[in-house]
Amino acid sequence: MLTLERQNEILEYLKQKKTATVRELAAKLYVSDATIRRDLGEMETLGLLRRSHGGAVLLEKNRDELSVLVRMEQNADAKRVMSELTIPLLADCASVWMDSSSTVHFLSTLWHPSRKIVFTTGVQTALELAKLADMQVLMPGGMLKFHSDSLEGEITREQMRSFFADAMVCSCGGISEDGAVTESTLSQCVIKQGMMAQSGRRILIADRSKMGEHRAFLIGSLREFDVLVCDQRPCEAILSLCKEGGVEVIWQETEGDRRLSSVRV
Repeated sequence: MLTLERQNEILEYLKQKKTATVRELAAKLYVSDATIRRDLGEMETLGLLRRSHGGAVLLEKNRDELSVLVRMEQNADAKRVMSELTIPLLADCASVWMDSSSTVHFLSTLWHPSRKIVFTTGVQTALELAKLADMQVLMPGGMLKFHSDSLEGEITREQMRSFFADAMVCSCGGISEDGAVTESTLSQCVIKQGMMAQSGRRILIADRSKMGEHRAFLIGSLREFDVLVCDQRPCEAILSLCKEGGVEVIWQETEGDRRLSSVRV
């Protein structure tokens, strides 16, 4: 079992039990106590848990406080599907705003354009795209959040006003059935509102886990976006809102584990 797979197993176990001993985890995963201690140390650094005497305790924290590299592994199949559907939408854009979400970071690992300008508040996304030839990557200044690898705050928001892009790509914390697009933290909500104000075409990416969900802070209405990209068909309430508001919806049809053609409405 790979280290990341093992640490995901530890995290899932702690979500159920809230606490566990080193010996308990070692027996469950068929590894040594030393291996578990090393895993717990790395996971504590990422802010996933707190080590206790002889074991660990789950930290009940906001998902946005988790490392973007950890969140990349969550719903990875859905992120891949949505990334592949989104990339063609950026072909004619000379410049793109990209948020710091794990979904958009996943997209950046698959997207290999040239002669593009990308503005982003996501550190990992910037590092990924900076590897590409003929790619200009620009980041506003501001406060760097360690776990989420993102820039935010008043300085960030002010400097964002100097950048305008042909399109923006962002994720969200939830889309309610009445069309409210929301986020879990005020700081990320403000940044995404800034991207919307500084972009032409607005592309929202949201997997099935976001549908029908409502978080604390309102980014805006679904009608304010031009395209909604999903990993599967959204519920009828959200589809109807998109149709009424002129929002294009793109998703991937599947049959069991087999992908069928993508759908655009």
